[in-house]
Amino acid sequence: MPISLSQAEPGREAEVIEFLLQTFGSVERPASLSAAAVAWKYFETHPWWPGGRSYVLEAAGGIAAHGCISPVRFELNGGVLESMQIIDWAGSRRMPLGGLLLFQRCLDLADGSLLAVGGSADTLRILPMVKWFRRENDIGYYARPLNMWRIFRRAQGKAGRLRELAQAGRNLFWQVRPRLPNPVGWECRRASATDDVFAHAGDFLPILRTRAWFDYLLRCPVVPSQLLLLSKNGVASGHGFVSNAGGSVRVADFVVAGGATDADRAAAFSALVRYIAAEPGACEIVAASSLPEMCRTFEACGLRLRGMSPVFLADPRKEIPPGARLEITMLIGDAFYLFDPSSPFRCG
Repeated sequence: MPISLSQAEPGREAEVIEFLLQTFGSVERPASLSAAAVAWKYFETHPWWPGGRSYVLEAAGGIAAHGCISPVRFELNGGVLESMQIIDWAGSRRMPLGGLLLFQRCLDLADGSLLAVGGSADTLRILPMVKWFRRENDIGYYARPLNMWRIFRRAQGKAGRLRELAQAGRNLFWQVRPRLPNPVGWECRRASATDDVFAHAGDFLPILRTRAWFDYLLRCPVVPSQLLLLSKNGVASGHGFVSNAGGSVRVADFVVAGGATDADRAAAFSALVRYIAAEPGACEIVAASSLPEMCRTFEACGLRLRGMSPVFLADPRKEIPPGARLEITMLIGDAFYLFDPSSPFRCG
């Protein structure tokens, strides 16, 4: 049967949403598929992608698969490597390999690579068997409670009384121990419209960060987010990008410019944690990275490992050097805003 890939126009929004809800087995429309969210991630102008980003694979007059392109860029030797992750990825049962075919067709659209970070049990079963995907370094998710009482109140009645009390005791200990490092001259404030963003330095492929991209991300209607400026002794030297997903404050990005030491990163992150802890409604802080040096920073500030997700890469043009360490954070895809309101916490 004829199969075609096309860019979904805004007028097909209802059809696309109905397909996604049926495929995911959802009855209610989640916040991530609200009219405002769909308009933002599918159709709003993006600095790195021309036109809409919602694509449908069609066969026999109906949608067989859907995916939304979420662009990301990496830096290599002063150049730019184009990449992307496919979010809201779904395939119909009437075309068993439709989802993978959509992956392949989307790769043809862009002059770059394709990332797959985590995913459902079915996704994680399929991707290792696809020859054009290779396993990269995993991403670790870390968390620390900021307000054990709020987390406990949200959890009541969901896990059984004894388990709730055990988690509450554990979270109280995690909240106070270990103590945060001294910020030693580092301060954190909300960035102004004219503040720029910073870049990492290291023996890895960093994400390319631009203020235009962050301005687009800040317009996400699903969760409130902030771009924060980190200063050392009054000199702007880094930034953080955070979102509040139902009380779980996610540090989607954290950068200390230049060749920062572990101690400098820990002090800067401590200033960021203190800023977040003072925010109304903050219950926990969550951070994630594929880089061991960043994970050491999280651990130095009392965050504990709460899960790992595999990262797969399709790189048909072989632009990314073999063995290169890719920087993966919650900036990529929908990780900074996608959450379950009934169970939002990593420390829950």
